[in-house]
Order: sequence, then structure tokens, then C-alpha cells
Amino acid sequence: MRWAPLCAVLVAASVAACAARPHGPQAAPPQVVSLPDATMLAEVADDAATLLPRWYPQGATRWVLKRPANDAFSVALVDRLRREGYAVQESGPRRATDEPAMGGVTLDFIFERMDDRLHRLTLRAGSRTLSRAYLRHEGRVYAAGAWAQGE
Repeated sequence: MRWAPLCAVLVAASVAACAARPHGPQAAPPQVVSLPDATMLAEVADDAATLLPRWYPQGATRWVLKRPANDAFSVALVDRLRREGYAVQESGPRRATDEPAMGGVTLDFIFERMDDRLHRLTLRAGSRTLSRAYLRHEGRVYAAGAWAQGE
């Protein structure tokens, strides 16, 4: 019985943390915070690209980016997706709509810096939200946990 107050506090803190993050259309625009090294960016992009075939088969999926591929991480991700066999339609100034082209699946991401060594990649692929943390250590980047899938 003495654990009940502690459990209640932990549950309340978890619920408050989930409620504090904006979700859906009212969420802030996605951002990209790049790692300083192109090799590290390529490693994270490779990891993301190897995850997607679990739900979206290569050769049968066309990705429609929700943002222009104009930073180092976006370019690395698009390049890796194309090498994996995906068709990728890049966003541009003419594509002001959030709707995917006929038969396409929208793809967006937030690559954010949590602190000096920890980064998090969140992919929004179609209706799926997938997230993973990465740790920089001695010039390399390592997955800091498993992929988490949000609803």
C-alpha cells in the first residue's frame, strides 16, 4: 500500500508528459537539426531507410516528402531511399498542399538535438510515427534504443 502514492505520481507524470507535446495539425512545423559530420548523417539515414521496408515494400511505394530535401540529412535520406528501391517525390515551392500525389505515401521527419550527445529522429511515414534516439560517442553515432512506434 505504501507504493500506491509513488505509482500514482509516476502515472500522472507520464500522462502529463504525453499531453504536453503537441500532436496533429496544430503541432509546430517540423525541424531538422543536423549532426555536424556527414558520415554520422549517413548512418542515421541508413538506419531509417532499413526500417521502412517492414511496412512499405520497395518498388511498390512512392514517398512524397513534405519538405524540400535541402539539408544534409534530407539529401542523405532521399539518396538512401532511392538506393533501397523507393521512388521519392521531393517537395518544392509548387507543392503547397499536404496531400500526397496519387498513390504516394507522405514522409516527414523531425531530427532534433536533445543535448550535446543525444539526438532523436522521428519519422512520420503515412499514418505511422516511428522514433529512435541516437548517441554520439567518439566520432560515431549509435542507436540509443529500439525504434518506438506511436499511434
